[in-house]
Amino acid sequence: MDKFVDYFDKRQREEILKKPSDSDGPVITISRLTGCDARQVATLLVDDLNHKSSTKKWKWVDKDIIYAIAKELNTDTQRVENFYKGIELSNISEMIMAFSGGFVSDLRVKKAIKDVVLSMCKEGHIILVGRGGVSIAHDIADSLHIRLIAPFYWRVENVMKKKEMDIETAEEYVVDTDEKKV
Repeated sequence: MDKFVDYFDKRQREEILKKPSDSDGPVITISRLTGCDARQVATLLVDDLNHKSSTKKWKWVDKDIIYAIAKELNTDTQRVENFYKGIELSNISEMIMAFSGGFVSDLRVKKAIKDVVLSMCKEGHIILVGRGGVSIAHDIADSLHIRLIAPFYWRVENVMKKKEMDIETAEEYVVDTDEKKV
């Protein structure tokens, strides 16, 4: 049954990707500095947009995309997450995965990410938190791109609360994570 559903899901995505771009969207992308709570903003935005339009069309996604991509590539979510984080596999790890039949190239992961995210954006009524949404959805005319920024120590405090870290660890985490995003 899963293969049947996957087949139609993939087929629908291909049809969406082929549609002319004048009917794409609406889509909102939210990128953020480390420590800014984009999920909270996305939740409030979805609630407000659905309330104002008296519908339930608007939804938001973030890491859920990783699970959809991993399922499509028939690999584990950690492989896709590692791609997002920029973690390269060692040559030995790649060889072991290739022999075990579990190897998925970075190129396949990148294409799957783009296809899944772009089809969601083209379908519309989506708020995409992170995950390269701005670069993928930049050609969609009916889109709004938001960047959340805040002072460094406000973000450090937020990280301290959410991740239960001391100030030194939180400062290091914010700096390191911001550097990886660039």
